[in-house]
Amino acid sequence: MIRFLLLCGCSLQANAAVQETQLDSLPGTAMTCGWEGRPVRPGKSVSGEAMRIGGRTFERGLGTHAPSAGTLKLDGKAGRFLAEVGVDASQAKGTVRFRVKGNGKTLFESGILKGGDEPVSVDVPLQGVRRLELEVDDGGDGRDFDHANWGNARLVYDGAVPVWMNPGESSNDETVYPAASRRTLSKGNTVRYIDPQRGDDRASGLSSGKAWKSMAPANALTLAPGDTLVIAPGTHDYSLIASGCGTEKDNITLRFLPGRHVFAYGNLATDKLHISNTNDRPYQPKSIALRLDGMKNVRLEGKGAEILLAGKSIYMMADGCDGVTLEGLTFDYLHPTVCEFKVESIDGQTMDISIAPDYGYELNDGKLTWKGPGWQFPLGGYMKVFDPEQGVFSGSFSPNGTRIEELSPGRLRVHYLSGSPTLKPGQVVQNRDITRDCVGFLQRNSRNLKWKDCSIHAIHGMGVVSQFCENLSFDRLNVAPRKGSPRTNVTWADILHFSGCKGRISVRDCFLSAAHDDAINVHGTHLRIVQQPAPNKVVVQFMHPQTFGIDGFHPGDEVEFIRGDSLVSFGSNKVQKVDRLDDRKMALTLQKPAPSGIRPTDALENVTWTPSVHVSGTTVRHIPTRGFLLTTRRPVVVENCRFIRTGMPGILVEDDASGWYESGMVKDMTIRGNTFVECAEPVIHINPHATKSEGPVHSNIRIENNRFELKGGTAVRSHHADKVTVKGNTYIRQGKPSAEKDCVRIDS
Repeated sequence: MIRFLLLCGCSLQANAAVQETQLDSLPGTAMTCGWEGRPVRPGKSVSGEAMRIGGRTFERGLGTHAPSAGTLKLDGKAGRFLAEVGVDASQAKGTVRFRVKGNGKTLFESGILKGGDEPVSVDVPLQGVRRLELEVDDGGDGRDFDHANWGNARLVYDGAVPVWMNPGESSNDETVYPAASRRTLSKGNTVRYIDPQRGDDRASGLSSGKAWKSMAPANALTLAPGDTLVIAPGTHDYSLIASGCGTEKDNITLRFLPGRHVFAYGNLATDKLHISNTNDRPYQPKSIALRLDGMKNVRLEGKGAEILLAGKSIYMMADGCDGVTLEGLTFDYLHPTVCEFKVESIDGQTMDISIAPDYGYELNDGKLTWKGPGWQFPLGGYMKVFDPEQGVFSGSFSPNGTRIEELSPGRLRVHYLSGSPTLKPGQVVQNRDITRDCVGFLQRNSRNLKWKDCSIHAIHGMGVVSQFCENLSFDRLNVAPRKGSPRTNVTWADILHFSGCKGRISVRDCFLSAAHDDAINVHGTHLRIVQQPAPNKVVVQFMHPQTFGIDGFHPGDEVEFIRGDSLVSFGSNKVQKVDRLDDRKMALTLQKPAPSGIRPTDALENVTWTPSVHVSGTTVRHIPTRGFLLTTRRPVVVENCRFIRTGMPGILVEDDASGWYESGMVKDMTIRGNTFVECAEPVIHINPHATKSEGPVHSNIRIENNRFELKGGTAVRSHHADKVTVKGNTYIRQGKPSAEKDCVRIDS
């Protein structure tokens, strides 16, 4: 049975001036298409054939492929949006979900539609809507075969002709989020108050008794030295988009008072962002709760304040900032997107499970679908089984061949139609969508960023992503499920991810846990050399599908030419000019001619944007992958840390120009005074992805005075590295001391 949700229903008054326009007749269709290289097709399916859904054929409409998104700019006078939607009949295996949003709020959601299903009718009132977003996702099972048709898609309107918004064009409500040129400059040294429960946006905002109700009046200001925003707890309908510059003496302060600050889903500011290792949905707008644009010397503080997201969003984005401090804040989701159930008991071919109230779900025909504001996905796909008692990931679960019934809210019974449960009581199944379409925090093109005494309890996607930033520090950051919560997961990708940064990265006395990927990942990006139009000019390209659209080079940057097979350098140069050709390619004019003999798989690395790293006193646990993944040519020190039962090496030193294209020769690394408890082996793995040897990739690595509590016998293994020193370490194998020669393997 096909189910859909219509969240807005209003009658439309007849009007003689009302017009009807087919979307395929609007010029410049700016809808994205998930089949790379294929355009969205007017009046045809994405493959260029007749547009068919179920048993019906449509001569008008738009044929696309999930994931897909497009935004239409309206004037608030449109009447309705109508369409017939579904998977193109040529694709029996396709599964998609259509969504229509108005001003950021979901007005229609189709549920999961499959190949062969009959079309679902869309009829959405649009009174007051100024931006209409049309989205198609892959239904949570990947994008294969997902040919999606907006059959007979049309707008009924009275007013200005609707126009498509180009990717990157802001779709935010300018009455709430005005452009910088329309903001009023504050006189400085002024305290202003926001109280979402008792405030009034018509008030002065200059005292707690005359507080503003929303963030909108603050968004109309350019803040100045000494300014303070005091924000009371409650539900915030709008984002805070702050701008302005303080001084080192007179900071700008954004102070969140103790209590729960819930950022409602629907009217938050959005932007289309290219984020390292996250670009599954680069042209789909991402919601942002707190955004700092070009700010200097600003503090976000809030001991006892909880920033809570009601829907999938970025907590905070710092863009082009200098001197940002976050202190004392706690971040969490009301409804986490990594969903969990706990095994309570097993009896023969049945398994009783419990689901915490944090996780929304529905049952249809014995199948479970996880749901939250603006997202849903079926039980299945990517899952991890966590054993809280042992603190490790082990076991597997598949909903295939099962039927699920609800015994009471939050208590369900899984019936195995064949076979028996393989899990055991107490284990927790963690389930998530694999689409990388959001992060917890984004710091880009910024410098001097400091985190102090903050806690993070839930994130969608990558944790804190810092790309092309300089000088970052994290002191006493706690990343773990909230104490007393039944949750066992925080985030489903890297916790601290540094891409193309420089200066110094410091991580001190942190607790990093409960992620599905690395606790820390530091890397650059290899861009493949695809053309050489002139002796001193090369065209380079981002190769991995989840990393592109980033300004990877700047005039004055030093670069090295890297062999794609051996990963050794065969020349250096300096960038004079950068011409961006598209989101994946850029032409670089160099200071001198490029070296001769460039091969088809060779790459370019930006060596200016490489950081030094110091990690100390930090604990890593409940991680099924690596503890730290570190590839940078500047000095690295990892000391006095604890790595507890990581599912892969505690520390991995990689480098590749063929997979993730994560770059970085290591030239100076010290790993000392750490404790590794039953991590996967080799516990420290120096493993660049070189398929050919033309000399060492990494060098000068010292592994000293560490304690290895081994499950097997391999503490350290090294390939394609030179001057690797291993000394003074303690090795315990199965409770007994072991000799270094039996636990270390150094290959050429």
